[in-house]
This record gives sequence, C-alpha cells and structure tokens, in this order.
Amino acid sequence: MNAGFIMMKGLPSGYNRDFHEDKEVLVAQMNIACQMMQIVPPLVESTTLNLNRMKELPLHSFSTATELANYLVKVHKVPFREAHHVVGSLVGELARAGQTFENRKYCMEHLKKHKINAPANEVEAVLDPTTVMQSYNSLGGTGPKAMAACIERYQERLNQARKELAVDEARVAGAYNAARKLAGQAGSIKTVQDIDRLVQEFAPKYNVKYA
Repeated sequence: MNAGFIMMKGLPSGYNRDFHEDKEVLVAQMNIACQMMQIVPPLVESTTLNLNRMKELPLHSFSTATELANYLVKVHKVPFREAHHVVGSLVGELARAGQTFENRKYCMEHLKKHKINAPANEVEAVLDPTTVMQSYNSLGGTGPKAMAACIERYQERLNQARKELAVDEARVAGAYNAARKLAGQAGSIKTVQDIDRLVQEFAPKYNVKYA
C-alpha cells in the first residue's frame, strides 16, 4: 500500500504516464486481501485467550507506573519531574528485588519515604491494571462504556457491509444469468439491432444505492 501511495503522490502534478504502474501494486494488494480473508476467520475462531496470563503481564511490566505519576501530579500536586523520579525509583527498586506493584506495602512505604501521604485505597486503584483500564471511557478508550460504543459502531458498519455485499452478490448473479441467456440466443444475431434487442430483453436492471 505504501508503494502505491509513494508512486501516486507526485504524479498528478507531473508526468502522468506512469499511472499504469499502480495496477501491479493494486493487484498484489488484492491478492494479499484475498489470502487474508481465508486466513483471518479460522485464526480468530481458533484463538484461545489466556486471561490469567493477560492479568499477570501488566503487573510484571509496571504498566500502571505512568498512572501513578499522573496521580501524584493531579491529586498531590507533586511536580511532574519529582513524580517521575519517585515512580522511577520505585520501579527500579522493585525490579531489582524481583518484585512488582503487587507488593503494595513496599509501594506505600516508598511514597511515605518521599513525604507523600496517599490513602491506601487510592494507591490501590491507581496501581490495579483492571481498575485503570476500566476508568478510560472517552472515545477510543478501554473502559466498558467506550468499548460498548466501539462495538456498536463496528456492528453498524458490519450490518451496512452485509447489505452492500448482498446487493453486489445479487448483481453478479443477475449478470451471470443474463450472460447465459444472451449466449443461448447468439445464433439468432444477424445485425447490431439484434444485439441491442437481446441486451434490452435480458440485461438485468439495477437501481443500486449505497449509504
């Protein structure tokens, strides 16, 4: 796809005869798309999600470290440079000890050492990946409301695509049947008028409208 974009971006204002070279790229992309259509459905259907492992990984990767720094800035008015240092040193100490944010006691002691008196329940919410994930409900977020809206939008697009596909399938089937009927009458064609008559008689009539 990038090859097509790079090829096309400068041509309309200059030498246009190279437009024919985009066909090779287009055909290659269509071939890849057709192969994906065969691979992706069975891949999705056969995929098994290890939810327990997914729950463990954010803790071992300190994924909520930025959230903790933002919390210190927003709630406790700690300058971001200092908050970055506090959280960075906490992550470093835990990593060297083979620990994670699951060691809440150490996290609380580290904050107190830096003269930050944060309630335990607030720190728990900030460090818990599930709570953090569910808190983002703006457009494109990971919270339940955002995800529900995202699924609804994609369901609408899927339903529209199914309607358009049904129209296209009917059009292709109609054209195929019309071609068979025309072929059956080919022996009677003597003039251009005969061709026009057969086309008018057998060619399907369409009124295709897409939203």
